[in-house]
Amino acid sequence: MRRGREAKIIDYSEPKTVDEAVALLVADEESLCLAGGATLVAMMNFGVMQPSALVSLRRIEELRGIHLDEQGGLRIGAMTSHREVATDERLVGSNNVVREAAASIDVAIRNMGTIGGAVSHADPASDLNTALVSAGALVEIAGPKGRRTVPIDEFFVFYLTTVLEPNELVTAVRLPGAPKGSVGAFDKVCRVHGDTPTLSAA
Repeated sequence: MRRGREAKIIDYSEPKTVDEAVALLVADEESLCLAGGATLVAMMNFGVMQPSALVSLRRIEELRGIHLDEQGGLRIGAMTSHREVATDERLVGSNNVVREAAASIDVAIRNMGTIGGAVSHADPASDLNTALVSAGALVEIAGPKGRRTVPIDEFFVFYLTTVLEPNELVTAVRLPGAPKGSVGAFDKVCRVHGDTPTLSAA
């Protein structure tokens, strides 16, 4: 009789601050951050990713919400859902491109997925990543060496590859203030509604 694959025990933690999350990542080199889980859980189910521990970000208040910054732009916390982005009326002008992209995501993923997870996954077919590059976004990063901010077109290196170093995590995405009179739009072509786009334009 063929035995099924044995279940792997995975440690799970829910830190309440970014510093605590970074410390947990440093303590276990095979640990991964868990944001909305829309992509990571699927990859784990297929055996593509096999972390020894999951560091959930859901209790870290700093990573939530959309806030106006001192320069008139918007700071979107990494744990902000696609649904929140799609319904925020402050995303106007050129930043409307990000709102439209979030609204185009399949509703099940829209409610679960987060902007930080989408950026960290770095899938070039992602609706949001295309729009964020178009909007000139900046990515805030935290890690054991401190914090830094990187322009999003420098953050993405290659397919599913970013400048994130070991034990670093995305804390927020910042959008510059939309110039007066500017506009932003997003559209995509899919074989099946809600599927990964064959072509997207922002």
